[in-house]
Amino acid sequence: LPALPKPLRALDVENCSLQHLQPTQFLETLAAARNKLKGVDVGGLQKLKYLDLRQNDLQGVLTLPSLPALAELFLGHNQLKQFDLKPSPVLATIEVSSNTLQKLPESLGRCINLRALDASNNDLAELPCSLGTLPKLQ
Repeated sequence: LPALPKPLRALDVENCSLQHLQPTQFLETLAAARNKLKGVDVGGLQKLKYLDLRQNDLQGVLTLPSLPALAELFLGHNQLKQFDLKPSPVLATIEVSSNTLQKLPESLGRCINLRALDASNNDLAELPCSLGTLPKLQ
């Protein structure tokens, strides 16, 4: 018998006009920028390290489930007013620029390895005080 294929670990579907996407549980990389996605169910993707959903049709409030391996998150150039996420000990980069964010989640202050946060071009009136406690944030 031929060997079974290894589980899909990386999926790059950028600029494909996708309106719906159901990722598989073994993904470590999901690059789905420049589509027409209104949301993506990433629950259960415990190995996901890289998530890129820039330039889609994400609107309103986006709540991300616990993603313990997530190191890089890109949500820029959507119409998000708010996003919520569970703190991740390995999360190092968050890019949420050019949305309509009115606030950032307090949980960012518990992402102890956060190095880069780009929240430019939003409607932020203030930043969470907890960001000041992050030793690696530049």
